[in-house]
Amino acid sequence: MGQHALRTDRYRILLFIKRQPSLSYEEFSRHWLEVHSKLVIEIAKKHKGLIRYEQLHVNQSEKQQLENLGLPVLDYDGVALFDVESFETYTATVSLPEMQSLIVPDENRFFVRSTAFVLKLNIASIVDHDEDLIIAAQMGSASSAYLKVPTKLRKDRARMLLMFKRKEGMSMEEMTKYWLNEHAKVVTEDMKMGAEIIKYEQLHLAPPNPTEHYVAGSTTSLPDWDGVALIDVPSFDSFRRPGDTKILMKDQTKWQSWGEAGMFPVDVATIIDKDVEPAYEASLLAAKL
Repeated sequence: MGQHALRTDRYRILLFIKRQPSLSYEEFSRHWLEVHSKLVIEIAKKHKGLIRYEQLHVNQSEKQQLENLGLPVLDYDGVALFDVESFETYTATVSLPEMQSLIVPDENRFFVRSTAFVLKLNIASIVDHDEDLIIAAQMGSASSAYLKVPTKLRKDRARMLLMFKRKEGMSMEEMTKYWLNEHAKVVTEDMKMGAEIIKYEQLHLAPPNPTEHYVAGSTTSLPDWDGVALIDVPSFDSFRRPGDTKILMKDQTKWQSWGEAGMFPVDVATIIDKDVEPAYEASLLAAKL
């Protein structure tokens, strides 16, 4: 396996949210998926720079199983994932008048904005076996990157976010080098799960301010993670092999702070994916020939 590097063609924003206390999880999830997604699409159609928008809904069953095992699960209800051409694109978008008139009022309907926080991240794509065109067609895509709404949670994958802190005494530079080149090899080559991975991304903190409150003046404590791993597999069973767990724990002692990791099992809804647009439109053209 060759050297991995951080991508320069896109950057990642993760927005962690908690539902309004007055809503059940099902009500929160349904509003986010069926109502809010339409508003984001409307803004994305008018303003350039958004490459991908996904909603990550906590898988309640898997969360309960992990908690029953005594494993640390982040106490949030979902994550909005945005891939953007630049962080400046994100800053400009959240400053748009439409954000205040359209998005913010709806956000207040289903999540608590004062407890939300944002991570700005650089992306290293370690494994990517997505067949985006096929998946988009299965989900009933429109003749563009914008999928028909209400969309559905994807059935082709289970996703885990793994948050961690580096080992005490290890510099960020040392951690980055080890994570990219050594740990990536452990996950993809030494673990049985490696053969099943659909997507594996390392999300490295983007300085100078990688972690921010979503709302100015918020007093919510911000996490002090050093990175986030994103792994897509066919099902959560892929994470349950005792042999893989042993291999992973042995490697983690070399570079991660034990006891300060967090897990976040989610179901994925892909709302916008500009990567599929050229291939999809080409297929439409070919169908007419």
